[in-house]
This record gives sequence, C-alpha cells and structure tokens, in this order.
Amino acid sequence: MFAFSFYSKKTLKISGFFVLLILVFLLFFYGENASADMSLKLDEEDKVYSVYPFIQVFEDQEGLLGFGEILEPEIQGKFHPHEEDRTPSFSYTDSAFWFKLEMTNLVQEARWFLQVEYPLLQEIKFFFPDGEGGYKEQKTGSLVPFNQRPIKNKDFVFPIPDFPRGETITVYLRTQTEFSHIVPMQILERNSFYSRESGEYLANGVYYGMLLIMAFYNLFLFYFSRDIRFVFYIFYIVCIAFFHLSLTGLAFQYLWPDFPVWANRSILFFSFGGTIFLLLFACRVLELKERAPALKKIFLGFVGFSMVMLPASLFFPYSLIMQLMIFTVFTGSIALLWGVIKARQEKVPSAFYLFWAWVFLVGGIILLIGRSFGFLPHNFFTYSGMQLGSALEIIFLSLALVAHTSFLDREKEKALELAQRDDLTNLLNRRALFAIGQKQVEIARLQKSPLSVVMIDIDGFKK
Repeated sequence: MFAFSFYSKKTLKISGFFVLLILVFLLFFYGENASADMSLKLDEEDKVYSVYPFIQVFEDQEGLLGFGEILEPEIQGKFHPHEEDRTPSFSYTDSAFWFKLEMTNLVQEARWFLQVEYPLLQEIKFFFPDGEGGYKEQKTGSLVPFNQRPIKNKDFVFPIPDFPRGETITVYLRTQTEFSHIVPMQILERNSFYSRESGEYLANGVYYGMLLIMAFYNLFLFYFSRDIRFVFYIFYIVCIAFFHLSLTGLAFQYLWPDFPVWANRSILFFSFGGTIFLLLFACRVLELKERAPALKKIFLGFVGFSMVMLPASLFFPYSLIMQLMIFTVFTGSIALLWGVIKARQEKVPSAFYLFWAWVFLVGGIILLIGRSFGFLPHNFFTYSGMQLGSALEIIFLSLALVAHTSFLDREKEKALELAQRDDLTNLLNRRALFAIGQKQVEIARLQKSPLSVVMIDIDGFKK
C-alpha cells in the first residue's frame, strides 16, 4: 500500500512536470506564432493591404502622452489587437489613439504608402524608424496648413521609408480630433495608390459636374422666370456641393489650403445653409402658405434657427455645434416629411417627387451619422452613400420644381380662360375680344394687309 502510494505520487510529479513542459512549449510556440502573425507581410502578390488584422491600439484618455512615453514597456503592454476587418471607429471623444503596426518587407524594390482616408482628423502624427535606432515624426491634420502634408492629397498619405528585404519595422500613428473619430487606413504600393486616386477623382468630377450643370440650368430658368423658387434650389445645390467638398477634403486641397480653421468649420456652416434653402424651397413647392399655414411657421422656425447657427458655427465648440446640427437636420427632416404628407393629401403634384427626394436625403444622413457614431462600418457604401443619395435627391428636387411649375402654368391658363368667358353663355367676353383684336391688328400691321371687323348686335339678347 505504501509502495503504491509512493509510486503514485512519483508518477503524478513526473506527469505534472511533462504537462508543465508541454504547456510552456505550447505557450512559447503560440506566442511566437502570434507575434509573427501580427506582422504585415509586404510581398509582390498584393498591392493594397488591409492593416486592421495587424494593428494594435492604445487609448490615451488624457491625450498628453508623448512618443517617448509610448515606447515605455508599461505603455507597450497596454496595446491590444484591433478587431479584424473593421475600421477603427470611436465616435466623438477627447481621447488620443495610438496605433502600432509591424511590417515585414518581402520584395526587393517597392515604395509603400500608408493612407488614412478621413480628412476630418484634426491632428495626426506618423512615427517611423530613422535607420539609426530612433524614430522620425511627420505631423499633419485638418488643422495644419495643407502644404505641410508629406504627400499633397485630400487624404492623409505617409510614405513608408525603404527598408531591406526580410527586415521588419514598427511604425506608430497618433490621431486626435473633435469630429467623429474614424481612422480608415490601408497600405498601398505607390503605383496602385495613384491609379486608385485617378479613378476616385474622376468619379468626383462626374458628381460635381452634374451639380454644376443643374445649378447653371436653373439659373438660366430663373433669368427668364424671375421665380424665387429657382433661387432657393440653386443655393441649396451650392451648399450641398461645398458640404461634400469640405467633407471629402477636396475644398481644403484646392479652394482654401491656407485656412485650416475655415476648412474645419465650413462643413458645419454649409450644413446649416443647406437646411435653410431646402426648407424655403419646400415651403414654396408644397404651397404651405395656402394649404398648411401652421406647418409653414414650423418650417420658418427651423430656417430662423439655422440662420442664427450660421455665424455660431464659426466660433462655438465643434462638438456643441455638431450636436445642434444633427438635431436640426433630424427634426427638420421630420417636419419636411410631415409637409410632404400634408401636400400629398392635398394632391399637390410636386409632393410625389419631394417624397423621394426626402427618402434619398434621409438615407444619406443615416449613413453619415451611423458611420460617425460607429454604428455602421466605414466602407465604400457608407462613405459614398451620402454623395450618391444627394445626387438622386437633387434630381428629384428638380422634378418637383418642374411638376410645380407645370401645375402653376395650368392653373394660370385655366384662370385666364375663365376670365375671358361669360359665365352665362360661356362665350368669349369683351376682354377676350380686345386681346384677340390687338393680336390681329399687330399681324395685319406686320403683313401690311387689310383688316375687317364685323359686329352683330342682337336686341333683347338676354330675353
């Protein structure tokens, strides 16, 4: 019994030792693999790389840590892997975020870029090895003059320094902003980057070209009609165009590269401007003055508030103005839908087209807000959805304008015809006689031909 107990304890100790040895081996093997998997391999097969499975993230809630402190072992241990295949999105926060990325070069010669496709990041710093055991820093952001960017592009693009084949380097990225904190990034080979950019600029050219044509066409119509509805429509197109130019960074690149503060504020400014002109346009086209006076007062209330917010958007804190803008756009869209439904019940022809314009407007807003707050991922659909939605919205607003103009012309013709006929007999009256007579006299004068008038008088006609 004692021998059995002795050998059992000895066996347990030996077994435990081997189990411990296996666990250590597995842990070491797994750790080696995990460390290796966290390195992005740059090879010749792919030209564009998603970095999300390979990046590690650290949140600096105070936003005060410098790069030297980030390299400390204590802070390095606080970096954690990011979710795979999902854009880092942190909604609205005062925190600064650090991103760590390891890359291994497997090609002989190639130039790589790190692209961050979100122009509203106010401060962004890129740290890369200097080849001598230290790091260099490149600083840019939407609050930094455009000409200080390492690559002159609407997005933030950083050239990755050349490093030998088979070598691994670690780079860091620090971001901070008062706007929605989204950090969509990828690694691209230089030729692939410029090829993609040319296609994107072409698509933007088509979009803004369409807006420009619609604006000039309606300006031409206003010149002949002097109808204020065309003015509201044109200014709404202008606000939408500048809003998207600012949102995509194109305005900062080409229009006001030396005014970063205005480049950031312009998004808020043109949002309120668009709200003003859209509601004024809807008031006219839906005929709220005649059909829903109470609703018109609500529309004008939103217009008045947005007019107050125009100058306020240039001075008040971003976060406060952004919240007020979202509230205004959300509640204003509800009021607009109410007006469309009311006009539809009154059989206003333009209500049908304005409803579809509202659908595309709200759809784009939902995509933008959902992406900004992190409810929706950052991808081509959510990034370009609002731009596509606004294009369709502009088209349907134009159709609503045409429908309303045609309706008014028909009503005018009916009123004119009623004014030229006798109620009792439905015959043309004296007003019609003089209108027709003046036209015939003018024709006879131009053709130099005689003109005769025959009058027949019936006595006691009413009897």
